[in-house]
Amino acid sequence: METIWRVEQVTEKPGLVEARLQRVEWFKKNPDFDVAMADESQDELPEEFIDARPGEPGADTIDVGGTLVLDVTDGPDLHPLDDVALTLRVLTLVEVE
Repeated sequence: METIWRVEQVTEKPGLVEARLQRVEWFKKNPDFDVAMADESQDELPEEFIDARPGEPGADTIDVGGTLVLDVTDGPDLHPLDDVALTLRVLTLVEVE
């Protein structure tokens, strides 16, 4: 599943707009879990919670750690509580002889 970030704060300074994002995970209650709990013949229970998408009915978030501050001056118009999917690519210089 892709990493989702929640906008915590947007700060405007002269010539600069910064967005502070917190990494979150979306989840919801697994309906199969309640069915298995009611059926006492089940040997193994399914997971109680399953992955969810932002805005999905019954979905909620948990902070999983990690904060980013991004310069969004020329980027998207972000607001607190917006959910953002980011793709990060780390570039490392490699010396070639």
